[in-house]
Amino acid sequence: MMLSIFICFLRLGCLSFGGPMAHIALFRDEFVVKRAWLNAETFQHLLAMCQLLPGPASSQLGFAIGLQRGGLSGAIAAFLGFTLPSFILMIVLAQAQALVSDQPLFLILGHWLKLFAVCIVLDAVVSLFRQFCREPQHRLIALFTALLLVFMPSNALQLVLLALAGVVGYGWSAVHAAAPPPEPLPSPASTDGTVRIHRWSLILFLLLFAGSLLDSGTGYLSLFALHYQAGSLVFGGGHVVLPLLQQGVADRLTPDQFLNGYAAAQIMPGPMFTLASYLGAMLVPSAPWAGGAVATLAIFLPGFLLVLAILPVWQQLQTQPRLRAAISAINASVVGLLVATLYHPLLTSAITQVTDLLWPLLAWLAWRRYRLPIWVLVSLFLAAALIDNARL
Repeated sequence: MMLSIFICFLRLGCLSFGGPMAHIALFRDEFVVKRAWLNAETFQHLLAMCQLLPGPASSQLGFAIGLQRGGLSGAIAAFLGFTLPSFILMIVLAQAQALVSDQPLFLILGHWLKLFAVCIVLDAVVSLFRQFCREPQHRLIALFTALLLVFMPSNALQLVLLALAGVVGYGWSAVHAAAPPPEPLPSPASTDGTVRIHRWSLILFLLLFAGSLLDSGTGYLSLFALHYQAGSLVFGGGHVVLPLLQQGVADRLTPDQFLNGYAAAQIMPGPMFTLASYLGAMLVPSAPWAGGAVATLAIFLPGFLLVLAILPVWQQLQTQPRLRAAISAINASVVGLLVATLYHPLLTSAITQVTDLLWPLLAWLAWRRYRLPIWVLVSLFLAAALIDNARL
């Protein structure tokens, strides 16, 4: 069972271009329509849970599907299969960058990849604003968060603002009506082992998160703490990992190195969270595969622990309007956090002249207007880099 789940998710990990929404559609087609591993209602329940929890929604959904199909071993197999292709590609990219970083073509390519990243993050800001800032109070939270982080960027302030937004949302929760009780989810396979683990998973999540806040050292423990903390706070989509990680590596990687990895993560198959694989390899150049593995495990682990902890009580949690209100306010704060990151380091490092701002804007408008596939957008920026290089 574990091998068949691994092979299935490995194939999807090689084919899943286009970001979380494309991954989710691919999962539905594969596991509901083709293989009938679960019915449409169960799929929607799992998806709703993964979208509410912090962490990478599509990877958490794959983990939950593997859990339903084969218990904890099935969930681990699903994660390994889906993540392995992009993990390998991002480690190779980190090693290759060290060899060619001083080449003129690479410098030009890096510039255009940063402009590509501006386009991607701009789209994420607009999409998340439309999704999470429909109410005036949510727009105010987003604006407040963005302004503070533009003028006082820091990891600690990000955590404070997210927590404050949750408290404010909880206080506003009286205006939210309770949702009707949902239908129960079927129990996952191998329930004995799963039940034993889920009792401790929330405690482990909290202990590791507390440890990540206290860490101030270097080495693998610091690498784990940085990525575990980021993985614990990613509300609203994978793009939110950008500001959470950028502040943590600002004193060890240049903006160019960081943004090259972020841009590359957009065009890789599989989860965007394998940006952590690249960062781990860059931060531990003497052992890039070990550094990449530690960072990758750390950034995915919080979301998976929460899936194990929350799945058995998901029906009860869905009926809590105060929880939903707090999550909505946190998501609004996340939008402001992403706006601040769009300004710095993206715009401040990528835009050196007026035309630098023009190209990502035009590309974004064309992308949205004509619904271009992501590979077409990537090809346009790569072609622009080659033309720019040929003119030199």
